Amino acid sequence: MTFPPEAILKNHHPPKRLAILFHSATLVGLLYIALHPANGYAAPFVEQVVPPVVQRGKTNRVELRGQQLKQSFDLWASLPGTRWTCRPLSTNDHTATFEVEVPADAPLGLYGLRAATHDGLSNVHLFLVDELPVQQLAPPSTLTPIQLPACIAAACREATIDRYSFAVVAGQQVSFEVVGNRFGKDYDPLLSLRNAAGVLLAQADNQPGLFFDCRFAHKFEQAGTYTIEVQDSRFSGDPTWHYVLRMGDFPACQVAIPSSVVPGKENVLRLPEANHAEVRLTTPATQPHEWFYQEVRLSDKQLATWVPLHADPQNHQLEKEPNATAATATQVTVPATLHGVLSTADDEDWFQLDLKKGQNITIRGEARQLGSPVDLELALLEPKGNEVRRVDDLVVRNRSESETYEARFDFTARLDGPHALLVRDLISTGNHSSTYRVEITESGPELTLQSEVARITLPRETYQPIPLKLTRTRFTGPVELELLGAPSGVHLEPTTIPADSTEIVCHLIAAADAPLGLSTLQIVARGTSGDIQISAVAQTLPLIDKRTRNKDLQVLALRDDQLYPPPSLTNRLALLVTPPSPFDVQLPTSTLVITKYLPSHFPISTTRRPGFASPITFDGQGGQIGAEEEERSNIFLRFPTAKADESQVQGNVFNRINTRYETCRVDLTATAMDKERQITLHRTFTLDTKPAFSPTVEPASTDTAPGTTVKVRLLAQRTGDYTGAVRMMTQAIPDLEFKEEIEIPAGQEEFELTIQVKPDARPQRYQIRWQSQGLVGKYEEEINGPIVTINVKLPPAPKK
Repeated sequence: MTFPPEAILKNHHPPKRLAILFHSATLVGLLYIALHPANGYAAPFVEQVVPPVVQRGKTNRVELRGQQLKQSFDLWASLPGTRWTCRPLSTNDHTATFEVEVPADAPLGLYGLRAATHDGLSNVHLFLVDELPVQQLAPPSTLTPIQLPACIAAACREATIDRYSFAVVAGQQVSFEVVGNRFGKDYDPLLSLRNAAGVLLAQADNQPGLFFDCRFAHKFEQAGTYTIEVQDSRFSGDPTWHYVLRMGDFPACQVAIPSSVVPGKENVLRLPEANHAEVRLTTPATQPHEWFYQEVRLSDKQLATWVPLHADPQNHQLEKEPNATAATATQVTVPATLHGVLSTADDEDWFQLDLKKGQNITIRGEARQLGSPVDLELALLEPKGNEVRRVDDLVVRNRSESETYEARFDFTARLDGPHALLVRDLISTGNHSSTYRVEITESGPELTLQSEVARITLPRETYQPIPLKLTRTRFTGPVELELLGAPSGVHLEPTTIPADSTEIVCHLIAAADAPLGLSTLQIVARGTSGDIQISAVAQTLPLIDKRTRNKDLQVLALRDDQLYPPPSLTNRLALLVTPPSPFDVQLPTSTLVITKYLPSHFPISTTRRPGFASPITFDGQGGQIGAEEEERSNIFLRFPTAKADESQVQGNVFNRINTRYETCRVDLTATAMDKERQITLHRTFTLDTKPAFSPTVEPASTDTAPGTTVKVRLLAQRTGDYTGAVRMMTQAIPDLEFKEEIEIPAGQEEFELTIQVKPDARPQRYQIRWQSQGLVGKYEEEINGPIVTINVKLPPAPKK
């Protein structure tokens, strides 16, 4: 794919048909860029895709609706290992219509889609790939007759029930599925099946594992005409909500056993929700070791559905019934991945692990990733039967966000012999979709890499930052980074995360000859621990829908349909290389220290291409930074606009009384218009919030004897923004004489304190604890410290 030439950028004429190759592409969001930043510019944003489903092997017409879509010239989808062709038909600020040719080998399932515009990449929006012809129906006001099989796309209207009638023969089984909430929208569909007399035959609402969507099958005993009703269970609706209703003879399944396949080998999968029907499949030996959607069908003449699977070469072991007690546990050889179904409400699965004393193992349970409703709990018993571990969900908090991991723990065997592992469901759903997987491995070094950037618009001849967070487990050495899928002329710097470091901001750089257009990137972290090679692919969490705030302007937690996106969206970065930017931005300092209660300033330098005179606006986000009008935000920023005759402007930082002392990364955006093209460059710096003073003492500890005098220096240790007086107070100590209240006046850096040790002072350690105060701005700042330690010792006895 090539970027449209300058003539197209100028005149907005649709480019010629372009082919795009997606290498297991994923289209994910750039979390630290606001959709409507304070600088007044809006990024391209897709609110809905109409219809949100395409038929493979056909040419489809889709319309994107949202904001800033006038310059859309291409679409990017996360279809793995396949090629599609798209052609823009018409665009304006709020809509972009494309003709999309989907290849016949495109896999079924949910994937991500972005609009590629001259301003950059839009947010990701989810869509469905199906094998059925898509019927895009206008909102039906009455009963709408349809023929089976059917794939119907329609809008979700408030306080409305959509009704569709269809005919069946006696004994016919039909599967029904609605996809709505899985598009990342706050839609809660309810399906109701009725006969010709209006009698309710079946109803499906929330189905665990499908979020608030549902999927079920019904066998019709009598021939006739029936009705399926679609509505929001709360009678809610929204112009941006759409659903897809699928009806046909596909298996009403959402899970498979095992949930893993070994690449390059024939694998046998059981579908427990379809009477344990078996499906055989072989994935390529080159299949990446990751989660993906696999389509399954009961016969070549029937329709397919899709289930999530994981590709890995691990030893996979199925439970063997009966295994409901420790005495009948399924034998396991470590390492292995265990698979099973908790098919009844009181079902428990037991496995026996033969461990050696001192053996270290790691046990990880998963159900949610499989599409399973199980709330997993694991328990481990030693050979004598005593329970040593029991775990459920693990919640890890990171400031305002939290992440929940399913049951996992490390264990070191204290005894030789058989250990019993219990797998159970805390909420006791008890059905054929209640599957699980438990990975048991020898404990060793591990890495987890998280990229906070997941879409990048990169002009030639400059860079954009990629903040990375590294989680280390039993590994402290350096980590090498490798960039996969990058076009020529695009590279990453630096490529090494130093030993013990857990955060780094890398630069993705495009040379002058880097090809324009779309690419899919992966960042792989690799480390070496002795003879062990470890690696991890950078993971992302795309923001699919807008985040909402409550009445106090606090950002609400993400819904589950956004916390657990389809597997094609979490381990790749989307890249759009664009023509060079007519301006550049430099930050003279990588760390800005600010003083609580005082405003601070920092310079921003700009350079311009000759003749480029557009104003450059700035915005910043990160840590405690919020909007100025939000009184709960503890830090807010103000930026002047950089005019053509200004090579440097001054940013301003203000903080409120509840500002915390902390260090955080700030993501600065600089935006300007080049004719009708909006260009945004991203830069980062560290914001370090400190108190106005942090007094210290030199020396901090002194050894002396009774009847002596000690002198120490109390240092104010002010920040550069504070010049006021520092008052210090403490309490009297009977065996010592010193000034209990002192002041280091403005303009003075230290105070010399004399401490007299009384002749009858007891030999011991004395600590003088100071409380430091100062008027900072209009607030009184109080700091605990410093501490002066006086070790009083008796002089050694004279030698005889």
